[in-house]
Amino acid sequence: QGGETVSISPATSEEPVFLAAARDGSRALAAFGSLKRRTASIFDAATHSWTPIGGVAITAAAWSPDGGTLAYLEELPTALRLVTRSASTGKTSEVLRLAGYDYTIAWRTPNEMILGNVPSAEAAGSLWSFSVKTRLLERIAGPASGLYGAWSKDGSLGLLFFNDGPDPVLSVLEEEQISALSAPLAETLPEKCALGRPTTYCAVPLSKTAPNPKLPDDYLARAVYFRDY
Repeated sequence: QGGETVSISPATSEEPVFLAAARDGSRALAAFGSLKRRTASIFDAATHSWTPIGGVAITAAAWSPDGGTLAYLEELPTALRLVTRSASTGKTSEVLRLAGYDYTIAWRTPNEMILGNVPSAEAAGSLWSFSVKTRLLERIAGPASGLYGAWSKDGSLGLLFFNDGPDPVLSVLEEEQISALSAPLAETLPEKCALGRPTTYCAVPLSKTAPNPKLPDDYLARAVYFRDY
């Protein structure tokens, strides 16, 4: 703020796990601790206040495009459940249950969330579109190893990364059609791109600290670094 770092929370001995911020920066969910002892709170930027979410083990979260609703995945003894929470009232609603535990979530458009397997080169994963209104779940990509994606602000454009054998592939998802990009863009990752129309900008690797990194695992674990141009 004003070029200076401002503390927005008291010091904590708990390990930070993840931060999920609304697109407009008005709110953010912060999770701390281990999965068995995880705590989570919502920060309101306007009031500089924190609202704890007690008694739930949140594994992933995303905000609706308008910042008015939080969606999060909560771990249960035998499954995950997808829950929405109103930012204004705090009212929660369970909208879906999932078998297994390793999932990610993104809120693509006001009526559509994207659920996916946590990406790994060692496992084939998929991406699903979930309708907030009809609560229908539909696969839109995969299965493929290392599969994950990023979305433009309006949700109309996506970038998908996956592995085709030993080769990394970066593809455009538009109107539910997937088109692979050619090198050198095929060697970059979705979060290194700023998606938009008519132009998308990407940082493309020039060199790397490991000759044959396992992607996206090594990049996400910070085991390899790239020099981009």
